[in-house]
Amino acid sequence: MPKLVRFVIALTLLLMVSAGSWAAPPTAQQALVTLNVSAGYDGYFREGQWTPLLITVSNQGDAIEGRLVARQERSPALTSTFSTPLSLATGARQTLFLYVTLRNFAQSVTLELIDNNNEIITEIPVLIRHLPPRDKLYVVVSQASSGTFDLSSIATGGNQAVQANWQPANLPDKASALTAVNWLVFSDADSGELTLNQRRAVSEWVNAGGHLVVTGGANWQPTAAAFTDLLPLTPNGTTSVTDFAGLVTLAAGAVEADALAGDFVITTGDLLPDAQVLASSSTGTPLLTRRRYGGGTVDYLAASPLIAPLRGWGALDQLWLTLLTSVDVQPSWASGFSNIDVGIDGVELLPGYSALPEVTSLIGFLVLYIVLVGPVNYILLARINRRELAWLTIPVLIVVFSVLAWATGFNLRGNEVLLSRLTVVQSWANSDTAYAEQLIGLLAPRRANYTLSVNDNRLLRPVERVNQTGRFFGNTSTAVEVYQGATFAAQNFPVDASFVASFSTSASLPAPAISGQATISYEVDGRQGVRGTLRNDSDFTLTNPVILARGLVIRLEEDLAPGALFIFDEASYLLQATGSAPPTPIELVRGQVTNNNSAYYYNRYYYSEDYIGVDRTALDIIGGDRYETLNYYGIGYQNVQTDDETRRQQRFLNAFMNDQYNSTARANNVYLIGWGDTAPFDEEVAGAGWRTVDSTVYITALAVDHQASAAGTEVVASPDQFTWVALEREGGDDLSPTNLSLYGDNTVVFRYTPVPSAVLTEVTDLSVVFGFSENSGNNVIAIELWDWRSRAWETFTIVPGKTRINRPERFVGPLNAVQLRISRDAADGYRSVGQLGVEQTGRF
Repeated sequence: MPKLVRFVIALTLLLMVSAGSWAAPPTAQQALVTLNVSAGYDGYFREGQWTPLLITVSNQGDAIEGRLVARQERSPALTSTFSTPLSLATGARQTLFLYVTLRNFAQSVTLELIDNNNEIITEIPVLIRHLPPRDKLYVVVSQASSGTFDLSSIATGGNQAVQANWQPANLPDKASALTAVNWLVFSDADSGELTLNQRRAVSEWVNAGGHLVVTGGANWQPTAAAFTDLLPLTPNGTTSVTDFAGLVTLAAGAVEADALAGDFVITTGDLLPDAQVLASSSTGTPLLTRRRYGGGTVDYLAASPLIAPLRGWGALDQLWLTLLTSVDVQPSWASGFSNIDVGIDGVELLPGYSALPEVTSLIGFLVLYIVLVGPVNYILLARINRRELAWLTIPVLIVVFSVLAWATGFNLRGNEVLLSRLTVVQSWANSDTAYAEQLIGLLAPRRANYTLSVNDNRLLRPVERVNQTGRFFGNTSTAVEVYQGATFAAQNFPVDASFVASFSTSASLPAPAISGQATISYEVDGRQGVRGTLRNDSDFTLTNPVILARGLVIRLEEDLAPGALFIFDEASYLLQATGSAPPTPIELVRGQVTNNNSAYYYNRYYYSEDYIGVDRTALDIIGGDRYETLNYYGIGYQNVQTDDETRRQQRFLNAFMNDQYNSTARANNVYLIGWGDTAPFDEEVAGAGWRTVDSTVYITALAVDHQASAAGTEVVASPDQFTWVALEREGGDDLSPTNLSLYGDNTVVFRYTPVPSAVLTEVTDLSVVFGFSENSGNNVIAIELWDWRSRAWETFTIVPGKTRINRPERFVGPLNAVQLRISRDAADGYRSVGQLGVEQTGRF
């Protein structure tokens, strides 16, 4: 064997042995530091939404100064790198939250503890599981020794439901980290253990549209301690009741009535003026109360479901289902950013700003260059008879014009960073707190590293396009570290000259001083009108204000200046009482376009007054004469004459306003929407001067009351005053009452429930509303209605329009809910339904 080969083999073996000896066991410091992580919601997370990591660090070694980091390099499913500082003395123990966002393929996240010398002290892998958007997520906070109840069976439409069982310490201290939760239940847990930030987070989450359920019973005091400002009543003691009759009615479980007879302890209290009693005992003692708080709902169950008689009650799941499906509607802008690409288009639209020089200036520059390098240069050299100098003059002119072009471009971009900010601020009549979501674009004047920080309680994260096709400039993906200290900051990220780095923020803030009152009136002839007043007590002008109500758009002729008052009268403004407006889905999917089989990118091309589509709300706000149709990539067809600011506003609205299943989801709510030219927040760009371009849309839900013109006036609850949920779906995962297509062996069961303000005391008439689809060969169909008394399905033949149902009281269930089933078996032909809804007539 040649000497060289032997030498190489020996050297290799030596290095291997040496490497083994150098791979020392964990250092003493590593062995003395312990990391424990509770990830997400018992391990579950939703893609693109904030996920809390509850971290506990124990240190029995030397004092530690460093940070906890979840890095993209170690966990590729992270959308960014996320870190938070840590200072831990010897013998100390600390619990803190780190908030991250993940992609749907994530299976684990590696958490590292790194000291200030960038050395890893210890690390731990954490397993996680993705939860699809349509699946329900219930969080139950309980400390009961007997365990908790199971909500995982309360799934709708063939989807799944998961339940996370938490201790009070698991609750995040940021409201945005609860966005993924459908339901938060506090039962037999000491809410007094919650920190002030945790309490604020729950309150802000409910205000922004969350659904909180708190239970009473013998342990009512510690359970309700943190929620006295949210509950529909002020608990003050306990009493005994002998029945839960109202709960049996709500659960539609009359066969279980005997199981709820006895002597039971419930919580009593003083009802708030805006409280609604959903269920009472036979003696009138409230058992279940509800309150609308901001955009969300708070339910209080006076008994504990963890002890008899509710524990083990066969109809308890039906009671939970009724609570879940009977809340007020969530408007089309309540589901977060569902089309981030279009939103980034809006961020990159900067009225009055261009990264390129004017076309005429550019042409003039090129013409001057060509003339000087060519004819002028030749003529001058010819006149002095020194044409051979062209080899020198041409390069000199090229260098001069190159320097001039560089200097001109440098000066055109300036020295300041430009922050493009698009913000939506939602506020409600019964809350002093608003909720804001924001897109920020950082336009760099030249290539450099930047640090963008917020100086408030906002959560900040980078966002990038889903579809990068054909996008050369703007929003390129770069590694960004999101530092979470007292505030959030995106640290030291690179941006090329004239490129835009995009970010998203969310937080609660004090509500703007914009208010209003609306009254919906019911006339004897069936007409429904709306009147009211608006007032702007803020310090800014609300431009292009619009009032939105059910089937109604009121466009104010003038801006609403500070101190301005506007009055509108029902004589001129009638609500849509009948017609083809679709009901509202309870199955809203946050951050995702859910549109069934309707033509998302085609229906919108044909605007008319009765247009129905997923962007109807955005169109109503912008106005049909200024609304620009967009293709699949969000590029406008220039079908209308409009300006850059309007285009910017429209794209921002299209990013988060999604009329899911073609419902505008207004029901009996009335909204004032207008624009401001300043943002409600401030940021800092470290080491650089900066200025802003702002567009802020303010959405204010007005206080609404209802008034009948005379006692006993009959009122129509139209289809768009109902919510719907699919209880069963066979043969399709997106079957809905709008654009319903049945091809194979399909069966779908819908439950329609009137919104709280449309629940009639007496229902005298029930109709099924059938919208015929031109794609169907059959305009007469058979449907089934659930008879709540005989607990059986009854078949009806319906035709396009409205079909009245005889003896309607049989088909009216808890809170006037109606259940409808439609099927297609192999013997039937293709069946297509444009719309399927219900309508009720009666008295309040």
